[in-house]
Formats: sequence, structure tokens, C-alpha cells
Amino acid sequence: MKEAGVSAVEAQWVPQLLPQYCHFSPPLDAPAPWLCSSSGTIRCQQPSTFFRVGWPLPAVEMEYPEGLEKYKLFARFLLEGQICPKLKKHRAHLLSNPTIMLKTWAKLQPRTEVLLSALVSKKVNCREALTAVWKTEDKYLLSAYRQWIPESMHQDVAKCWPPL
Repeated sequence: MKEAGVSAVEAQWVPQLLPQYCHFSPPLDAPAPWLCSSSGTIRCQQPSTFFRVGWPLPAVEMEYPEGLEKYKLFARFLLEGQICPKLKKHRAHLLSNPTIMLKTWAKLQPRTEVLLSALVSKKVNCREALTAVWKTEDKYLLSAYRQWIPESMHQDVAKCWPPL
């Protein structure tokens, strides 16, 4: 009689190694999505279930799923100075709190829509994509960013744009 090999599998390995067999739920609100400083990508905790059997799997850290919400988060982190540390010095002067990007009523403020539209139009939702656009369009996002700061700061910001 031949013996079958058996291996233990940790539940958190399944969504990371076999995502095609998982049904992912929306990212968890707690912990809130964050920017990975080393990769420049937005990360989150995301629960899932295993294939058709519906076994619940523990939430695992993953890149935030594609969609408009990812662009909103990227805009928030950009305004906070997390994407480009050179922008941190302007944080105290912003005309609106960056978290406004995530509010359902954000469209009521034109500056949120201008920034979001600029990011979506170039598919910029990670640091690598932003850097790639700046290589060919060094004024990309400048006019959108200026809408977030007082007019008295516009010239200083333009002098050091892009803020790499």
C-alpha cells in the first residue's frame, strides 16, 4: 500500500499563493488602507473565501484593488506628503483636509474632482506610475495641486515641481 503525502497549509497562504481560487471581499476599514513607503503602493487588509466551498479565510495584506477608491486614497496620500515627502511642508497650508478626497460629498469641491480626474486620466495610483508620467510631463498635477494651496504659494511650488 502506497502512502499519500500530506502537507499542512496555513490559511493565510491561500489568498496570497492561489488568489484565482478566492473570492475577495472589499478591503477592511480597520486597519485603514495605508501607503507602503518602500513600494509606493496602497495596501490594505482584505478577507476572502476559498472557492466554491466558501471557507472563510483570514484577512491578508494585499495591494488595494483597482477602482476609483484607490485613486482617491492615492490623492489623499499625495496631498499629505506621503507619496512625495517634499510636499509635506505644504500640508499645514492646504485649503482642505486631504481626507476630504474619501468623502461621498467630495465632488462638491471642484479641487477634489480636478485632482481625481488628473490621476484617473493617466492611470496614476502608485508612486511608480506618477514618476513615469513626470519623466515625460514635468508639469503634470501642478495646476491641480495649486488648487489646494493659497495663491501666495503658487510660484514657490512651481519652482520645485515635480517634487521628486
